[in-house]
Amino acid sequence: MGVKLSFVYFGVPAHLLFFATHLGIPFLNRLTEVPLVVGWYICSGTLVFLPIFIAAFYFYKRDGYPCEFKALWTRFRLNDFSCKAFVISILSIVIIGTLTYLMMEAGKRLFTNYSPSPSFLTMKPIGPGDLWILFAWIPLFFFNIFGEALNWRG
Repeated sequence: MGVKLSFVYFGVPAHLLFFATHLGIPFLNRLTEVPLVVGWYICSGTLVFLPIFIAAFYFYKRDGYPCEFKALWTRFRLNDFSCKAFVISILSIVIIGTLTYLMMEAGKRLFTNYSPSPSFLTMKPIGPGDLWILFAWIPLFFFNIFGEALNWRG
């Protein structure tokens, strides 16, 4: 894959995410006063993850894959999962978790008012009356995970 094509596949979504977080969320919050996290769901979902999902299916169909489960499995490049791959996956999760914890602790000790969350996602804890926010997250989660997996792996 050439540099130009890499920019299209990775640079365009990165720029869309920048615009969603720095322009879309503040605009939506001023316009509707929805909680910032809901603005994140709406802006990132519609400006980034839904287009990635649609593009993934465009490439899927363009490459001639039929609409069947086996073809989707092939498109994901999922092969038999060996014991070695399973062990590597578990070890990777443990290492990533440990390194993330160490980075969080270092951040708390090195910087005053340290927060691992981006400034546009500063929010209060979700209360019993705000549980609908968790349900609003489900479409974003689906398009994020499934769309990215289809696009990047496929």
